[in-house]
Amino acid sequence: MSSKVVPFLLIFVILICFVLSSQSGFTKSSQNETFPNYLKYYDDFLVGQFPKHFRWGASTSSYQIEGGWNEDGKGESIWDRFVRKVPSPIADGSNGDVACDSYHKFSEDVQLLKKMKEALELKGGWLNEDLIQHFSNFAYFAFETFGDRVKTWITFNAAYSICQYGYGFGSLAPGIVDPAEKPYVCGHTVLKSHALAYRLYESVFKPIQNGRCGMTMFTTWYEPGSDLSEDIAAAERAMNFELGWFTNPIISGNYPDVMLEYVGRKSNQEGLTKSRLPIFEVKWQIALKGSWDFLGINHYTTSKSLNGIKFHIIVSFFYCNTCNLVTIC
Repeated sequence: MSSKVVPFLLIFVILICFVLSSQSGFTKSSQNETFPNYLKYYDDFLVGQFPKHFRWGASTSSYQIEGGWNEDGKGESIWDRFVRKVPSPIADGSNGDVACDSYHKFSEDVQLLKKMKEALELKGGWLNEDLIQHFSNFAYFAFETFGDRVKTWITFNAAYSICQYGYGFGSLAPGIVDPAEKPYVCGHTVLKSHALAYRLYESVFKPIQNGRCGMTMFTTWYEPGSDLSEDIAAAERAMNFELGWFTNPIISGNYPDVMLEYVGRKSNQEGLTKSRLPIFEVKWQIALKGSWDFLGINHYTTSKSLNGIKFHIIVSFFYCNTCNLVTIC
């Protein structure tokens, strides 16, 4: 392969690490008791090996390598706009205006390296379901143009991060802060976009290109903080709200039952006429169910879950009655 050729699709890296936390205390809000030294609840690190068929990979995003941020009429990406906020949301005030400068080094791949246009974000971004068709059009172009060489397609990488941190916390582009509602709207649009792109590939391109299409998830692994039944349930709930949010729909056609229950109940308590978690129409449930040939996982760390715990750094993100340290409702 020529050194000038940049692969369109890089298999996403799976980074596995384990959290070592300092001995700081926190409060179990449901019982108002101090819970210090939660390191003692970690099991000993288990050393083993991955199976021979396990596949490691590496990945990047366009903004991390592309550069050329204001050239040739490209238009702003959501990250170009995000890093120019005052004060800067980036700790050292840096940006990706040049990055690895692959825009100039690999001009033949510029269409593949572009990120989502700011122009689309100005129309609502992933909160606007018009993006479903835009994404399908983009996917068609990619499948048709590169499908004779690219045999593994990932529609979205870490959709949880896009919606949670981009439209909830506001810590990633586009920097919207609305943790109660907008992450769910974003996720709904992303999942529909994935389903439409997958079915396009399945029906039009897969029979002649013999490739496969899937989605890559981001997730922490959650272990119960104790042997108490409520903490075991909290860990399961955390997994459903993080991994299950996007995985369950593409496997079974709908959100996890616990998400539907918790968000629906809290929305009702807030006096809303409908749940903040949107409902899939039957046609979308059918399109979503089984819309994967493989499932990718980005896993960075493991955490403990305790029923009712709220850490001060994310306390504003809790919108349910009985949560755990990560569950959003």
